[in-house]
Amino acid sequence: MWAAAALVALTKAADCVSTQLYVRNAHTETNPVGKALMHKLGFTTAIWAIFSFVVVWVAAQAAA
Repeated sequence: MWAAAALVALTKAADCVSTQLYVRNAHTETNPVGKALMHKLGFTTAIWAIFSFVVVWVAAQAAA
């Protein structure tokens, strides 16, 4: 289970990096939840806040 959790975290990190590189602002983000968080928290902060949430959630699921 931990290997799967690590792979999810790795692919999410790659997603975050590609979003930061290729999406220039919140207006071009296609995910409505991500877009709302980008407007509220700021572009880069929202990207890595979502990443942090996913890592914590996946780790909790792997530990259960």
